[in-house]
Amino acid sequence: VPVGDEVTYTITVINHGPLDVTTPVVTESLPAGLTFLGADPSQGSWSGDFSSWDVGPLASGEVATSTLDAVVEAPGLHQNDVDVTSGGGPPDADPSNNGDSAVVEGLAADLEIAKVADVPDPVPGASVVFTVTLTNNGPNTTNGVEVVDAALFGVTFDSVVPSQGSFDAGTGVWSVGQVAAGTDATLTVNATID
Repeated sequence: VPVGDEVTYTITVINHGPLDVTTPVVTESLPAGLTFLGADPSQGSWSGDFSSWDVGPLASGEVATSTLDAVVEAPGLHQNDVDVTSGGGPPDADPSNNGDSAVVEGLAADLEIAKVADVPDPVPGASVVFTVTLTNNGPNTTNGVEVVDAALFGVTFDSVVPSQGSFDAGTGVWSVGQVAAGTDATLTVNATID
C-alpha cells in the first residue's frame, strides 16, 4: 500500500459453539505507522480509540464482522494483531483460534523528473527533441505512476515515444505504470517550433 493510501481490514468473529456467548470482546493492536480512520461493525460497538470491539451477544453458529479503515503513514511492514475473548461467558473450548494478524507493507519511493531539449534556442520551423526522464530513486517500486507533459505554447508535438506505458496527446498524460527502484523511464517528444 503506498504511503498515504488507505487500507481496510475485515475482522470476522465466529462462535463455533456449542454454547452462546454474551460478551465477546475483540482486542485490536494497530501498529505504529498506521492511523485509524474508523470502523463499521455488523453489531456491537468500538471503543473511542478503536482498541477494542464489544461484539455483543453471539449465539452458537453466529458470525459478526467489522471493517476497520486506516491510513498507512510510514513505509515498511506493519502487522495488525487481533484477539477475541468470550468475556463473561463460558470458557472457550478451543483458544488456539482466538487470534490472527494481517501484514501490509507501506511503500515509498523518491520519484525524480527532468526535461531537456536538444536545441536550447531553436528558431521557428526548427525541430526539437524534448526528453523527459523519470527516475525512481527508491527504496521501493511504484505502481500506477502518471506524468503530465502538457503541450507548450508555440510548439507542435509531431510524435511522442514513451519507453514504457502510453501517452495521451489530448490530455498530455503519460501513463508510465510500474517503475522499479533504481530504474528510469523516458518520454521522447519530437516537436516543431511554430
